[in-house]
Amino acid sequence: MDHVEQAVTALENAERRKYKWTRLLLPLLSYKVYLLALVYLTFQLLPSIFATEIYHENFHWPPDDPPSLASAYKTWDGNHYLYLSEMGYQPGAISNALNPLWPICIRLGSFLFLGDHLISALVLSNLFSLIGLLLFHYFVWNYHGENVADLSTLLLVAYPGALFFAFPYTESLFLLLTMVFFIALYRRDYLLAALASFFLPLAREPGLFAVVPFFYDIYQSWREKGKVRLEDLVYLTAPVASMFMYFAIMYLSTGNPLEGIEAEKYFIGQRSISSLLDLPAFVRSFADIRYLHGTLYSAFDRLWFVVLVVFLFKIWRTDRRYFWFAILAGIVPPMTGTFWSYTRFLVAVFPLFIAAAEVLSKDKWKGVRWLTIGILFSLQIIFLIRHINNYWVG
Repeated sequence: MDHVEQAVTALENAERRKYKWTRLLLPLLSYKVYLLALVYLTFQLLPSIFATEIYHENFHWPPDDPPSLASAYKTWDGNHYLYLSEMGYQPGAISNALNPLWPICIRLGSFLFLGDHLISALVLSNLFSLIGLLLFHYFVWNYHGENVADLSTLLLVAYPGALFFAFPYTESLFLLLTMVFFIALYRRDYLLAALASFFLPLAREPGLFAVVPFFYDIYQSWREKGKVRLEDLVYLTAPVASMFMYFAIMYLSTGNPLEGIEAEKYFIGQRSISSLLDLPAFVRSFADIRYLHGTLYSAFDRLWFVVLVVFLFKIWRTDRRYFWFAILAGIVPPMTGTFWSYTRFLVAVFPLFIAAAEVLSKDKWKGVRWLTIGILFSLQIIFLIRHINNYWVG
C-alpha cells in the first residue's frame, strides 16, 4: 500500500470518529495569552534590559517613535510590515523586500480597530496562527492518528521559532495558508489547493515551492486514473501566476517590478538564487559559528538545520509531498544566502514536527519526548525575551 492509499484509508477511518477541536482551543488560547502577557511583564518589570541604542539604529515605525511598550510588540520586521500596511510600497524603501499579502491583511483589519495597525496586526497574527494550529492538528489527526497529532502540535508550539505566531510577522498567515493547501491537496480538492497556493508566495517566497507537492499529487492521480484533467494542469499554474501578481503589485506601486528583489541588498541576510549552486560558500556559511545564539553566526540556527537533515529520510518515508516541501522550504533558503532568521523560517516546515512526533510517540522515547518539549519551551522563553529587547532578530 503506497502513501496515497494509506492517506485515503486513514481519512476513511478518521471520518468514522468525531474530531473534537474544542479540546485544543483552550490550551492554545492560554498559551497565547501567556506569551503576550510575558512580553508586557518583561518590558514593565525589566525596562533596563531593553537595547535602546540598537532600537534607534534599526528601522522602526513611526520613525520618531521613542521606545515604548508598543515597541516590544512590534519588533524588528514587524515594523516593516506596519510601515507597508500604512504607507504601501515606496520607491527605494528598505521595506520593499517584504511580501505584500500580510501588510494588506493588516491594513484591511485596521478598519475594524479604529485605524490602529498594530492592534490589527497582533489580533490577526494570533487569530491566523490559532486557526493554522487547529488545522495542523486536524490534518495530522486525520492522516497520522490522535497521538501523533497531539505530540506534533505540542512540538510545533514549543519550538522556539513559534514565538513569531504572537507577533506582527507573516508566519501565522503562512501556516494557515499552508495547512489549507495541504488539506485541500489530500482531499484532491485542486481548486481550493490552487487558491491557497496562489496566496502562499504573496505571503512568503517559499510559498512558490507549493507547486512541487502540487505537481507530485497530480502525477499520482494520473498514475491511479490513467488520465489528467485539463483543469488540474491549469490549477497547477497558480503559484507561478502568484509571482506575476507580485511583480505587478511592485510595478504599480513603485514603477519597478524588481523593486522588492533589489531591496534585499539592504538586509544582512540577503538571498540570491545564484548562490544555490555555490556549495563551498554554503559550507563556509554553515561552519561560521561565532555565537551560541545570535543573528548570522548562531549555533542554534545550524542546529535546527541539522535536525531537519536528520529527519529528512523519515519525512521521505512518511510522504513524498512532505519531503519535497521540506527540502524546498527548509533546505533551499539557507543555501541561497545565509542562516539569517533560520530559527523563524523552520517553523513553516511542518513535516519536520510530524516526523519528530512519529518517532517520539513511541514508548521507548517517552523520557526523551518530555525532555525535548521542556528544552524547546525553555529556549522559546529565552529567545522571546532576547527578541523583544532587540538582542535577536529571529
